[in-house]
Amino acid sequence: VVDRPYEYHVRINPEGEIKQTDRALKSLESLLLMILHTALPVLLEFFIITILFIYKYDVIFIGILAGTFALHVYFTFRITARFAKSRDELNRLDNEVSRQMATAFYANELIKLQGTREYETERYRRAFDAYGRESIQFQSITSGVWIGQNLILTIGSTAILAVAITRTFSGELNFGDLFLIVSLTQQLFGPLAFVGTIWKEIKTAFIDAKELIPMLVDRNEPSNIWPVAGRTTEASPKTGENLILMQSVGLVVDTTSLLEDIKLQIHKGDRIAILGRSGAGKSSLLRLIAGLYPPTVGRFLILGQEAHDIDQDQYRRRIGIVSQEIVLIDGSIKENIRYGAPNINCDDVTKAARVVGLDVFIEGLPAGYDTLIGTRGLTLSGGQRQRIGIARAIARNPEILVLDECASGLDSISESNLWRELLGLQSERTIIVATHRLSGIQYFNQIHVMANGKIVETGTFHELLAAGGLFSELWRDQRP
Repeated sequence: VVDRPYEYHVRINPEGEIKQTDRALKSLESLLLMILHTALPVLLEFFIITILFIYKYDVIFIGILAGTFALHVYFTFRITARFAKSRDELNRLDNEVSRQMATAFYANELIKLQGTREYETERYRRAFDAYGRESIQFQSITSGVWIGQNLILTIGSTAILAVAITRTFSGELNFGDLFLIVSLTQQLFGPLAFVGTIWKEIKTAFIDAKELIPMLVDRNEPSNIWPVAGRTTEASPKTGENLILMQSVGLVVDTTSLLEDIKLQIHKGDRIAILGRSGAGKSSLLRLIAGLYPPTVGRFLILGQEAHDIDQDQYRRRIGIVSQEIVLIDGSIKENIRYGAPNINCDDVTKAARVVGLDVFIEGLPAGYDTLIGTRGLTLSGGQRQRIGIARAIARNPEILVLDECASGLDSISESNLWRELLGLQSERTIIVATHRLSGIQYFNQIHVMANGKIVETGTFHELLAAGGLFSELWRDQRP
């Protein structure tokens, strides 16, 4: 899952994916047990008894056996199509029920605030009712398979028994032969009846397990963009040298153009601000820098190498990223700050919290840094979650710090103080910030202004303000 491209994760329904993955893994386990411990022994017994029948008795018994077996196989395969279709639909509805249940847990605050309890309850009821109806239909088909298979075997065994009794009374067979035929028929049709059950279980396992195929096929991020083997990013530029260079870079995702003709040069130690109104393309540009998206056109160089020659894992270990939506794990504050660097000590954790102004708040908690924050950090405010996200990135001690609207939950004074602390870190650290707010913007040595997926202005704070362009307009709009 973690190796899948970024585009995959922004499209999927996580709750449904977790449910179907769990179902598929259990089905694979069931499939292996069924084949190794049941199917192979049953088939072996079936063929031994069949050979004994052929060797001991004449063609009429063989004809009945062959006809019964052929009819049994034909019936099983014919009804399998309906069985498979119903199972696929049942799995889809099961995923939908799980998704609705997850919404009730994850969006509980939204549901309460918006007064949509009855709406969500009705949605879940409809999903569960649909699942119940399909489950009944699936069980009906399963029962039909079992009844049909056993009816065919009953007719076949009755026919063999009738022929055997008739020949016994006519003197062609003795009672010993009759008892042997009855015993062999039971030994033969018993496994054959079980073969039908085995086939049904195997088919079910295959239907469920096929949901894993999209994860197993082409699971890695495209190798022609961020190959893993045989690449290096060990060379570190000196302060002032090129770190990132984009020449006429464009980005298209799902036929939508997100970036166009991006020309960007970032040196080690630069403090870069990327400004623009919402939807200007700031986040897309940062995702491109972070390697989440490959460039569609243009030239993209990192540390003087083409992006497609860079080992993405080594590159990402050298950058710290804070996205707009802060993702926190279900654990303590300390675990969240140390998440990207699990080997750092407590002093480093405290130092990172101090940089973002979170140390006083944490130390005032009864459990301090060991305080559990709950699922997705919902016990914290938006600003506190953002500060933990920034502290987590700082704790990694990255060469490049990439921040995407990371202070939107802070007031203007807190945001300005945050920039002052962040930009006061080591001078060799490169900091790239995307924001639409201009608090503390004067601390950055290079500002790029974006609109409609393009960089339309570049310069320092005073240069852009004097130019009277889009930056000047944004500055006037946000002045108190």
